[in-house]
Amino acid sequence: MDQLNQKHHGQFTLVRVVNVVKRVTGCRAAATLCKRPAARLRTIYTLIRHSRQPSKDFRFQRQEPQLVLLKNQARWVQQLIADMEQLFRETRDSKFNLIIADYNSTDIDVRKALQKSSLPRYQYVKLSGNFERSAGLQAGIDLIDDDHSIVFLCDLHIHFPPSIIDTIRKHCVEGYMAFAPIVNGFGLLGIFKSDLDAVGGMNTKEFKERWGGEDWELLDRILQAGLEVERFYLRKFFHHYHSKRGMWNRRVSPRHS
Repeated sequence: MDQLNQKHHGQFTLVRVVNVVKRVTGCRAAATLCKRPAARLRTIYTLIRHSRQPSKDFRFQRQEPQLVLLKNQARWVQQLIADMEQLFRETRDSKFNLIIADYNSTDIDVRKALQKSSLPRYQYVKLSGNFERSAGLQAGIDLIDDDHSIVFLCDLHIHFPPSIIDTIRKHCVEGYMAFAPIVNGFGLLGIFKSDLDAVGGMNTKEFKERWGGEDWELLDRILQAGLEVERFYLRKFFHHYHSKRGMWNRRVSPRHS
């Protein structure tokens, strides 16, 4: 706190320590509650790299998390919207924003479903042509104006615990760290938009109408850029089993069939 107030002219007061997490990979994070006249901050990261001395470069997680969802099945879209409504009712998080990229669905009007929902913030983009995961996610990413927002690339068939929004916030540090909760590979990824843009975004040239590989390729670029990727299991956060019938128009790689 002395280092923090030295840098920010005594604006902060420690209210209480909620949790302290030490990572064995060289980055230590202290999650605290602090207070100043115009804001209440939930998380502070102290980054340590190749040194036992804390860095004075404190970064505050005040950015709004963005959920980017790729849609292609009516039943699951309805379930998703219902889950997101419940998530908002439980958290009342005004900075939560749902983004859906829709490949021209014929079994549901996604825009009307969003309009009828109780979600305070959402964005929608309608796409044409064959289903392409990388292109669809990138279309959703491109809707985000604030580069300092957190993008959470997500599958449609996920059960979300109420803690998911704050968990994503805590484990994404701009310029330093992304977050990939352990559920079916690396397809679920939280990262600042500025960092995602810096590594080139989704690879829409190599990964088109086939399933698999785009998440690993993106992870490789993130690690090559020098960012860390936080990974762990979340309680009550899981992937629903579902059929892929009708989702892909052409090739499906054997390991995902």
